[in-house]
Amino acid sequence: MFNLLYRKYKINLIIFFLFVQNVFKCQSIVPILHETFHALGAIHKFGRPDKDNHLTVNKDNIESKALKNFELNEASKILTYDLKFDYGSVMNYDRYAFSHNNKPTIDTKDPHYSQTMGQFTEIGFNDIKQLNLHYCSHKCRKIMPLCKTNGYPDPNRCE
Repeated sequence: MFNLLYRKYKINLIIFFLFVQNVFKCQSIVPILHETFHALGAIHKFGRPDKDNHLTVNKDNIESKALKNFELNEASKILTYDLKFDYGSVMNYDRYAFSHNNKPTIDTKDPHYSQTMGQFTEIGFNDIKQLNLHYCSHKCRKIMPLCKTNGYPDPNRCE
C-alpha cells in the first residue's frame, strides 16, 4: 500500500511541475495553489460524497471534454475529516467553469453562496486545516482539547 501511495504522489508531483511551467504566467498564485493541493491529494469540493446537499452540477452546460473534472469520487476513498463543505475553498471552480453555452455549470443550493465559489484570492482556512489533519495528525499523540474556534492545534507544540 505504501508503494502505491508513493507512486501516486510521485505521479501527482510530475503532473504538478508540468502544470506549473505553463501557469507561471498567471496573474494569480491561486491556480498554482489549486494544483499544489491536487498534488498533495486534495480533490475538488464537488467530488465530495455530500456534494448533492450543497451543489447542483449542470452537466448539460459543461464542455464534453471537461466532464471528467466533475466526476463524483467514491465515498469510501474520501477523507473529509468531518469538515463542513467549504464554498470558498481554493478547490472549487467558479459557477461558469468549462461552460460551453455561458450558462452556470455549478449552482449552489443556497443562493447566498453562489458568489463565494471560484474565489481566486487566497487559500481557505479549511483548505489548510484539511492538509494539517491529513499530514500532521501524527505529530501530537495525546488528546488535545478542542479549539473553541474550530481551529487545530500547533503540531510543533503538543503540551
